[in-house]
Amino acid sequence: MDDDDYFKQQLIRAADLAQPPGWRAYFSEGVGTAMLGAMSIALAIVVFTADAYSLIRNQALGNFHRTEWSHGADHLIPSPVCAMVVVAGEGLGLAGLALGWLRNRKLSPLSLVGFSACFANICIVIANHIYLSS
Repeated sequence: MDDDDYFKQQLIRAADLAQPPGWRAYFSEGVGTAMLGAMSIALAIVVFTADAYSLIRNQALGNFHRTEWSHGADHLIPSPVCAMVVVAGEGLGLAGLALGWLRNRKLSPLSLVGFSACFANICIVIANHIYLSS
């Protein structure tokens, strides 16, 4: 074995020993997962912005909400368009997570954030629906 191969092996071994066990061992971002995660986050931001606008102004924003009378007051209910945008964002985030896991057994942080944001919005919609139906 010549000196170059020996030093390469020593360098690789030192780099492996120097990496602390932590979040870097579980998360990795590639170009494909970054694109899917960014699209998922973008759709989550669109829906959260529409929700915030509707809450602040107390009026529907485009086709994202409809007004329904219940419990003695008007309530803004997410429309099917809003639900489709959230489900699309959740699907993109899930696709990014699956792609990262299948490629190198690591999670994509952007896809995880996008999926979580869309899932949180779905949970809010379901909680609102349960409250209005009671």
